[in-house]
Amino acid sequence: MTPGADRRHSSLAQHQRHRKTLTPPLMQLPNVQSYPDWRKRRVPDMLWLSAMVDVHAGDWQAAHRALDALDAFIPRGESLWMDGRLSTFGLVPEAAHPSARRALREAASETLVPQLGQALSFFEDCPGAWLFEDWAFETEFDPSAGLAYLRSRMAALEYSRSKHASLVRMIALGRAMYRGKLALPSNLDVIPLMGRYPNLDSDEAQRVEQFSRMTYDMQAMNLDEERFAPVRDRWCKSFWTGCAQLARSSNTAAKGFA
Repeated sequence: MTPGADRRHSSLAQHQRHRKTLTPPLMQLPNVQSYPDWRKRRVPDMLWLSAMVDVHAGDWQAAHRALDALDAFIPRGESLWMDGRLSTFGLVPEAAHPSARRALREAASETLVPQLGQALSFFEDCPGAWLFEDWAFETEFDPSAGLAYLRSRMAALEYSRSKHASLVRMIALGRAMYRGKLALPSNLDVIPLMGRYPNLDSDEAQRVEQFSRMTYDMQAMNLDEERFAPVRDRWCKSFWTGCAQLARSSNTAAKGFA
């Protein structure tokens, strides 16, 4: 999680304002809760990030290469950035999708996980489905494989405080730091640990994961609600509606889906 060189943006303390209350550093707060409605409003948006954790097992440079390539197609003047959530892929204009897909294949083709593309194809209104529109899957389209992969991602993300759910936030949080959008106070004792993660003992690793989880949740709630929330909520509603339809499907591949 390497911070970018640009430090012109506000500090972590400034990112923690909620209404009229300014929250102190998150690690000093007891009993801070994770983002509410994690499963309903966050899990569908984290599927690409989940795939990155699953495939690359802690080496997230591929995710950064992919997002670097796609950031080049975001219109100039846009203050928001892509952090790997599916809703943020909507920042790339539709007219630029073909060029963006070509750039992504050249920069980080491994991030186009075929099983994820198959899984997303079951749903309407997915803001990141365009990534796979002209992608030649490594294997012939297989609904059973797509559903199995989707079930595995949902199971991994189910518990908001699990290691996997923490790691997807770490990638997104690292992206904000990499882009210079979030500066962490240098006197926080967790900062040196973040630079060494995952080469830490279990207690240190848990501290980094907890800090990343809490910091990301606070940032996400405060910074992107106006712009990303409508896209995210529309996609999440479509996702859960699609899941219900799959669960009711007479297709044997979909039986047991939940």
